[in-house]
Amino acid sequence: MVKFCNGGDKLEITITTSETVTWNFGDGDLPTGNAETSDATKTVMTLPTLTAAHTGVYKATYDPNKVEKFTIIVGAKTCTAVTPCIVKPGGSIHLDSGEPTGVTWYFKAPSGSETEIKDSGTDDPPKFTDTDKKELGLFNLQKAESGTYTAKKPSKAAKDFPVAVRAPVTEAKVQKRQSGCNVILECNVDGDAKSFKWTNGGTVVADATQKQLTIQKVDAGANADYVCKATDYDNGEKTSATFAYTYAA
Repeated sequence: MVKFCNGGDKLEITITTSETVTWNFGDGDLPTGNAETSDATKTVMTLPTLTAAHTGVYKATYDPNKVEKFTIIVGAKTCTAVTPCIVKPGGSIHLDSGEPTGVTWYFKAPSGSETEIKDSGTDDPPKFTDTDKKELGLFNLQKAESGTYTAKKPSKAAKDFPVAVRAPVTEAKVQKRQSGCNVILECNVDGDAKSFKWTNGGTVVADATQKQLTIQKVDAGANADYVCKATDYDNGEKTSATFAYTYAA
C-alpha cells in the first residue's frame, strides 16, 4: 500500500505477527532518523520526523519468508485532472481518481501506447493506497514517466492527469551557427527551459522569445553583445555569458 505524508509527520507501521520482523528501506538498512520499538519482535517501526529523504519502499520480512511492502511518499505533488502537473526529476506525485471502488489506471507517453498500471513483481514498489486503487502514488519520477495518467471506471467518464517531468535549468550558453545566408544564435541549456529572452547590448530584443535568434542584418552593423536568459518551469532563471557577435565578411 501507499501512504502519503507531509514533512514533519510521525509515521508508525505495525505488523500483525508473533514472529520477529526484519525491516529494510529499499534494498538496504532503515534510513537515518528511524527508531524501532524496543519490543524484541520489532513489530512496530517508527519514523519520528519525516523528511523527503524518507520517501521510498519499506519492507517487513517475517515468518520466515513473508514480506509486506509499504511505499511512503513525503511531500508528493498533488495533481488534478484540470491542471497539468510539473515535477522535477526524482519528484513524487499523488493522483486521486475520486472513485472509491472499481478503478483501473493507465499511462500513455506522448509517443507511446496506453498501458495499464499494476502492482506487479516482487521488486516493484506498491503504487496504490488500497486494493480499490482509488489513489495512485509514484516517486522518483524520471522523464520517461512524463505523459498522461488516466483513471477509468465502468460507466464513468475517464479522468486524465497530465504529468510532465522537467529538470531545472542549470546553465545557459550562446552558440553561433550559419544557416544559408543567415546567422543564427542558439541558447543551449542544461535542463528544461519554458521560455527565452534575448538582449542586444543590454536592450531587450523585441519578440525574441525562442531558443534561436536570427540576426537579420548580417553586416558590420549587426556587431553587438548578445545575452540569452532561460526560464525553467519553476520560474528559475539562468543568464548566459555575453556572446560578442562580430561580422566577418
